[in-house]
Amino acid sequence: MRLVLSHQRLSLLISFLSGARLRRRHFMSINRVNSGHMPRKLRLPSTARSRLQAERSTMSADLTSKHARRAAGLFLALTACAFVLPVSASAAERFRCRPSAQVFDEALTAYQRGDFTSARKRFECLISQGDDLQKFYSTFYLGRVHGDNNGGETNHERALTIYSDFIEQYRNVDPDDLRRAPFVAKTLTAVGLYALRGSTEAGTKVDAAKAAEFLRRAAVNYDEPDAQFELSKLLLVGDGVKQDTELALHYLQKLSQESHAGAQAFLADLMWRGKFLPAQKVQAFALIQLALENATSSDRLWIEEIYQHIYCGLGEGVRNQSTGLVGAWRRQFVKPVNPVLPAPPMTELSPDRTCSSGEAVIFPPPRTPGMRRGDTADGSKTGAVPIGRSTLSGDPQNR
Repeated sequence: MRLVLSHQRLSLLISFLSGARLRRRHFMSINRVNSGHMPRKLRLPSTARSRLQAERSTMSADLTSKHARRAAGLFLALTACAFVLPVSASAAERFRCRPSAQVFDEALTAYQRGDFTSARKRFECLISQGDDLQKFYSTFYLGRVHGDNNGGETNHERALTIYSDFIEQYRNVDPDDLRRAPFVAKTLTAVGLYALRGSTEAGTKVDAAKAAEFLRRAAVNYDEPDAQFELSKLLLVGDGVKQDTELALHYLQKLSQESHAGAQAFLADLMWRGKFLPAQKVQAFALIQLALENATSSDRLWIEEIYQHIYCGLGEGVRNQSTGLVGAWRRQFVKPVNPVLPAPPMTELSPDRTCSSGEAVIFPPPRTPGMRRGDTADGSKTGAVPIGRSTLSGDPQNR
């Protein structure tokens, strides 16, 4: 058992030891008096010595009892201290690299709860000593650890290097390989986003054409949702690629039906403004509500801004018309299973929002636990037409 002493406990120990030294000196003085070691001219009469001997015995018993009580108290205090006081962080985190399935599980658990330092150590261990599959997954997640701005292990230069090496090493992974293909696709998307947005830390400049190249590989070869979403925005305006509005809207419609929050919010905004397709106010409000339901914490703020804009532009009666449509689309839209673990949620709170008229923006309540997919709060159902069927034609393929 390791004892960790606080300042208060250490002071108690020092005072106890000091008191023990004083008592020892006191007993030695009394012993000298009664053993005849004092000078003859100061030796006490026999009656006085007897009386002093009796007082010494009483005092010795009292001090011995007090000594025992203090010793017992000190033992209890130190024992409690050993269990209550926390061990230092360096002592608590004594990870030894022993590659195993358990270590990989520990790494993923640490990643999900936002303990990126513990996750990094375990991923690095598995990369250096693990089997082939452990190295594959650990390399991918180590890149995500360093590419996250909120985890304490941010290093975009290293993240981009890891991603680039990962793509080169696994460039021939079969798209039908469900164990590896989704991770290669996410990595292609991550490198594309570095090129699309630019990063001073990673040493990259904005390059829409390079971004479109990586995004297209992930979108076309691996059917990667985030890549298709980012590519659709480039296709709409012809940024880095040849403009293709029809293909862009096809991707946005497809992703909306797969419950991709970003695509739902973006398409809702286009439907509200009547840009690139006819204006559809009620459908836009219904779709932005679903986007809020599906939004991650990192996307919620910008999706709430679109929701506020649409909400404030509609009267209460028109808003209510969207209720049945929300329920119908919720039944029809199915989100595919994603094997890649999401990043830990952010803790940023959403601000209170109001319309220019002063009306408070009312966000839809969370879905009632236990409700079936597509049911509305009042149990109503509708047979609404799937989104885009009346406005988007054709199904562009192999472009």
